[in-house]
Amino acid sequence: MEALKRDPIDHDTKRHLEELAKEWNKIQEQERIHSSSFSPRSCLPDIILKQNVFGRNQEIERVTKMAEGGDIPVVLVTGGPGFGKTTVAKRVAHELEISEKEGTVLFCSLQTKSTLNEVAIRMINICGSVSTQVPENPGQWLRDWSKQIQSQVTFVLDNADGVLDSGDRESFLSLLCDLRSLSRQKVTFVITTRKTFEHSDLQPKEVRLHPLSTEQARDLLVSRVQVYEGAPQKLCRVDYIVSDLCGCVPLALCIVGSLLSDYSEETLIASLEKEPLAVLEDDQSSVEKAIKTSFDLLNEPEQEAFILLSLFQGSFDIDAVQAVTKAECSISGALPISILRSLKNRSLVEKPYSRRYQMHPLIQSYAKKIGRDRYDELLAMGEKLACIHFMLRLAKNANIYWSKDTCKDSLVSFQEDKNNFEYFLQIYARGREEQDQEIVNGCSF
Repeated sequence: MEALKRDPIDHDTKRHLEELAKEWNKIQEQERIHSSSFSPRSCLPDIILKQNVFGRNQEIERVTKMAEGGDIPVVLVTGGPGFGKTTVAKRVAHELEISEKEGTVLFCSLQTKSTLNEVAIRMINICGSVSTQVPENPGQWLRDWSKQIQSQVTFVLDNADGVLDSGDRESFLSLLCDLRSLSRQKVTFVITTRKTFEHSDLQPKEVRLHPLSTEQARDLLVSRVQVYEGAPQKLCRVDYIVSDLCGCVPLALCIVGSLLSDYSEETLIASLEKEPLAVLEDDQSSVEKAIKTSFDLLNEPEQEAFILLSLFQGSFDIDAVQAVTKAECSISGALPISILRSLKNRSLVEKPYSRRYQMHPLIQSYAKKIGRDRYDELLAMGEKLACIHFMLRLAKNANIYWSKDTCKDSLVSFQEDKNNFEYFLQIYARGREEQDQEIVNGCSF
């Protein structure tokens, strides 16, 4: 040692020291893996009390039962922006920690994480192996760690949209597969995301979150209102607020509930009717930001289709989608059914029943706002195409009504698109008045 301090270091000695340093680092890494594998400890978020969770108890119970025991590799919790996926994930983590007495539950927020390395490092830290030196290959570190696992480990990966929509998507899913197999099926995953996915090895099972019922939404809203002395004790139009203005979305209800502590019911309703997205934000959360996150992850044809679908009033079918996507834009050449499926998988479009689709009112408000700001020409073109489609369909419906044995089919079809017929009749009337040749010629019956 004294000689090393005193004498100049030649090339061979330097190489030998570098090899010793690498070997020493490798031994330390193995010790960290070994120590964390034999003494795993749960890492949980702050608990959300059961009485503060409204309308999600069934989903929490379903996810917990599916994740217990480790028989299902991946449980997906999906839903639209602001639907309460993180709340469900946090409650599930605590429920699993109670039920899996011999196992470990690791809650891991992946918000802002979009690369495999970022995700893997985050998972390593959650494993309880915080190191001052980041492993050269975080993914391999996790694979080595999984081989040492002796009891059940459940990763609750919250907000995984970033990595699932990145170029590292396949590498991320491959890592999950390896952790599952190398641990001898002792590692399972609960993943929250707005986008569903399929995988032959992981075979994810989905639990989808929908808007709350009116009763559940009412309870959530009222729970967030702070009642001051002398303040009105009863909301007169609570059902209109929760259903029509907030769409029974938990995030929107929480924000509006807090605002009702400071503003009168009439003032807040007027503001929500005029600028819903501007009202539905506070210092910590925003409905618009939540929707924007999903919108920004779409490719250009999907973004343009998303804007065009906001033209529809109520539900619509694939024929209507094909009609408006004929607009001259980057959608040309893309299959409308593929784009529609992608928007549905990302929770930006709902499928209320067979062959019918619709946008949630708050998501539609965002699409219309973006459309006015950035896609005005596309919207104008799409509106004409939608008008022509529904006017021709209305004429066809009238013919079917008077045909033999098809009267009932005509009535059902009319009822499905009643809102679209009413709205685009007004567009058609305006087009005729203004002598818009595209509409007049397109609607030649």
